[in-house]
Amino acid sequence: MIDPKQFYRKMDCMLARIAGESQDGRFLHRILEELVVSFGTELKFRNGHMYRELFGVFELLHTTGKADAFPARLSANDTAVQQILEHGGFVFETSSERPRWFHPAIEDAPEFVAFRIDGQPGHRYLFLF
Repeated sequence: MIDPKQFYRKMDCMLARIAGESQDGRFLHRILEELVVSFGTELKFRNGHMYRELFGVFELLHTTGKADAFPARLSANDTAVQQILEHGGFVFETSSERPRWFHPAIEDAPEFVAFRIDGQPGHRYLFLF
């Protein structure tokens, strides 16, 4: 478990790195990548996936590793997606919570975490790890 002080120090450094870079349209890509690099070991996640909602479907935009644990498209009406949208984030830990479309490799954790980012009006994103 990561010490809270260490967590906030790492988070502050990560945000400073991102803020110091030019905004070239890859801002959310950088957040996804930095989360994996900065916290992947402590929080036990890797292979971050970023999705953007287009007409009721979340389409995969970017990954930080393998792209085979999660599908290329997720319906906004999917039960798991609805949980993420409703709560802002969700940890899918138990077999009853994990959706059928989640297929981790043997070396991957059997659970995953997901959260929503609301961008400009009409722009919603999902991050899955």
